[in-house]
Amino acid sequence: MKNDSASDPQVEMRIAPHQPSWPRRALHVALDLIFPPICPFCGERMEAEASALCDSCRRRIEEPRPPLCALCGASVPPNHKSRYCRGCPPRPIHFDSAFAAARYEGPGAEMVKSLKFGHCLEMAPEMARRMFVALVDTLPEIGPVDFLIPVPLHWTRRWRRGFNQSEAIAAELGRLAGVPAMQRNLIRIRRTRRQTALEPGERMRNVEHAFALAEPAALDGRRVLLIDDVFTTGATANVCARVLKEAGAEAVHVFTFARA
Repeated sequence: MKNDSASDPQVEMRIAPHQPSWPRRALHVALDLIFPPICPFCGERMEAEASALCDSCRRRIEEPRPPLCALCGASVPPNHKSRYCRGCPPRPIHFDSAFAAARYEGPGAEMVKSLKFGHCLEMAPEMARRMFVALVDTLPEIGPVDFLIPVPLHWTRRWRRGFNQSEAIAAELGRLAGVPAMQRNLIRIRRTRRQTALEPGERMRNVEHAFALAEPAALDGRRVLLIDDVFTTGATANVCARVLKEAGAEAVHVFTFARA
């Protein structure tokens, strides 16, 4: 990848300007005074123009606990001698690394559920802001990034839900980081069973041959972040990464809000 090419967008650690107009801001302030925002998790009243959850719940979100597997990002015991967890060596891993901004427990898990199943789209910017901080810390290790690519839903599931939570997160994170989110290139061509209902060994078979690219040439020589809400066994991310690598992607790093 040529860094001196104007057509090669690379991550810039900046927050893009995004301020609502003053009438909209005034309306929000008035509504907050009449109907003060309440934290959806603990029920505490929040300050006007607060984010999707209160400061107390935000402080309770835990980051992944090191030491972490250098490949999949799983926590390993302190006395673990290898750089990798026990699950990584036996299976072929197609992504270059995986990292997350939070642990999938407490408010971190509730945020994922609230966005995905509660249709609380206000959670996407909150999750993206936390991911942006983690990305700034991790960028020196993974190198430059050309695109953010959200893990897709099958069109039937997206239609029923009304949105794709990974697309919502990727759009917000891309705005914060100044990196284009490549929406709808990676597509899910086969409807699959829900991964949460399957045993770890069944998950890879469930998503096998479920993904394809609408424009494979757009990935040639590119470095991408594969974006999802939560990383559990990594089966979905691994299959997606294989599709991206087969199209010529130079590097695929998996970045999720939470790590189970």
